[in-house]
Order: sequence, then structure tokens, then C-alpha cells
Amino acid sequence: MPSISPDVINHRLSISPNFKPIRQKRWAYDAERYEAMWLEVEKLQAISFIREAIYPIWLANSVLVKKSNGAWQMCQDYTNMNKACTKDSYTLPRIDQLVDATAGHELLSFMDVYSGYNQIFMNPADREHTTFITNKGLYCYDVMPFSLKNAGATYQRLVNQIFAELMGTCIEVYVDDMLVKSRTADRHLHRPPSPKGPLWTLYVDGSSNQQGCGAGLVQILLNRTTIEYAIWFEFKTSDNEAEYAALLSSLWLAKVMGVEQLWICSDSQLVVNRVNTKFEAKDASMAAYLAHTRRLLSQFGAYQIQQIPRSEKSKALSRLASTIDDQVGRDIPIEVLARQSTTEVEIHIIWQNPSWIDPIHAYLTDGMLSTDKIEAQVVCC
Repeated sequence: MPSISPDVINHRLSISPNFKPIRQKRWAYDAERYEAMWLEVEKLQAISFIREAIYPIWLANSVLVKKSNGAWQMCQDYTNMNKACTKDSYTLPRIDQLVDATAGHELLSFMDVYSGYNQIFMNPADREHTTFITNKGLYCYDVMPFSLKNAGATYQRLVNQIFAELMGTCIEVYVDDMLVKSRTADRHLHRPPSPKGPLWTLYVDGSSNQQGCGAGLVQILLNRTTIEYAIWFEFKTSDNEAEYAALLSSLWLAKVMGVEQLWICSDSQLVVNRVNTKFEAKDASMAAYLAHTRRLLSQFGAYQIQQIPRSEKSKALSRLASTIDDQVGRDIPIEVLARQSTTEVEIHIIWQNPSWIDPIHAYLTDGMLSTDKIEAQVVCC
């Protein structure tokens, strides 16, 4: 069945009352075409695209055309009804402007939507007007067929609504032909943060060695203030597990602070590619980490994760965290992850009353600034 709710959009026939309904006379076909027609009808019935029609006032014949691969394609001759429909003047994109919009982009992906028109319901009052003749009865469309006048305008109206925030930035759409474009190949087909609203940037790194395991996070806040942050793991991990734990910790921290849009940079090709669904985890531990990471990411309004060369800051922080002795004071905030968990990230704070994160959290959640002018300037300027 179609996936677009009628509350979002449906296709209406703008039939002028000045035109008299026309019932076409049945055309004759050979046995091969009749067989192909009935196979297509059975398929469309099975997926609830069409249903049997009773007492239609408009009637059209089916047209069968053999494609280059030898298969038959069936459409309907709605010529008479299309003449009776007024034109939908909804404007389509200009092809020359779409071509110009791709200039300067390193990588392009062209996509053709499969059965895109059929994802839109027909207006219930107009469905029987789409009735067509077969050798075994009369059938009408519950969904929008592509041979109707103004079907292209209806579909363009839908995609403009769905991709409103992305069109012109990373996506171009002409009816059911779509183009994804990227300035650089390494960002291609990622889910980009929306241009609306504040954006956080996180650099994450995990480290595992004989002395211990830890994670380093470098956060760039809305006002470009940089915060360095380290986490010490009280459990042993592999290098890949440490990278996942670093990423999970950063996501949990961003969620607690009310971040909606996130840009994550990691040096781990394995983690980045798995999160971006290019690779799947094989062993149970990695699969659990991956599943939990995707669950957390789904809770953000928008995000992008990409691989970058290892940041010296996050590298140093992760090594600092992996060798920390919690009896030794540090200038950089260091927290402790008590146990390995892929269902809940549990962090125990070493330093409390007050925490360095308190003024930032208060500003992001409630818009409150400290009465200390210097501290307030660090947070919001």
C-alpha cells in the first residue's frame, strides 16, 4: 500500500463540468496482450493499487507497449478525461538551473524513484473516474497512476514538501528524478545536519593499552568555545571497543545537554563506516555497540559522522584518560565510566560541586547565564 498519508497529500481530478463524460469502446487485442494485461491486473490488485469498479461514468482502454527487454508495460488512455481537466499551474524546477546547481560538487548520485506516483492516494471521490477496461472486467485506481494530467505537479508538490530543508543544499529534485550532491566525496550520502538551529561539533577518540583504556572528547560549542574532556574506563576494551565507547559517551553527553544537531568527527574508519551502514558488525560485542549507537543517534534532530585524520588533542586526551590515576588532580575534567554497557552509558563524576558542565547545561536548556561576567562570556560569546 502507499506510504504517503492522504492527510499529507492526495491527487484530485479537476474535471470541468463543461465536459461530458466519455466511455471509450473496448479495443480488441491479441492473446499475448490479453495475457500480459491480466498478469498486470493481478499484480496491481495484490498490492492494493487497483480495485474493481462499478457503474463508472468515465471509461478508458488499456494500452500495452513492449519494452526493450521483451516485457509488456501497461498504461491507460486517459486522453479524453485529461482534456476535461484544468491544468495545475504548480511550477516545476527549471532544468538549466538544476544543472547549474551541481557545479563545484565532487560527487553526484542520480536516483529514479520506483513507483513514486503510486505512493500517493487518489481522492476517494475521483477514484472511479480512473476506470479502465480489461478482458475480465473494469478496474479503477486507488492510487495515482502516472498517465493522469497534473500527476507530475502533484508529485513535485509532495517532494518539495518532504525535502524542503535539503533542496538546494545537498539534494535536487525534478518530479521523480533525484540528485544527491556533495562538495567532497567523504561527505557523500551522509545525513547532514539541517542548516536551521545550532550545531555542535565533537571530536572523539578511544585508546586501549597495557596501562588502561579511555576516551578523549573535544567539543566545539555554539560560540566556538572549545572544551577538552576525558573519560577513564574501569574495564578492559579492545581498540575498536574503546572507539565505540568514546562515541557512545559523547552522544550520551550531548543528549543530556539537550543538543539537537551534531557533527561528529572520528579517526576510526571501522566505526564511521559501520554507523553509516556501509559495513555490518559480525561479532556479538561489536553488533551490540553498533545497535546502541544507532539508537542514540536516532534521538537527535540531525547528525553527521565522518572520518577525519586523528586529532592531536583528542588523541592526547584519550591517552591521558587511559593512564589516569584517580588520586591525581588534573586541569582537564576526567570522568569515570564504571562498567561496559551497550544499553546504558553510566558515568560517575570525580569532581562535583560545582561541575564545569553546569553553566553550559543551564544556558542550553533554560537560556540562563552566570552572574559572573567572565564565566558568562566564555559560555555565550
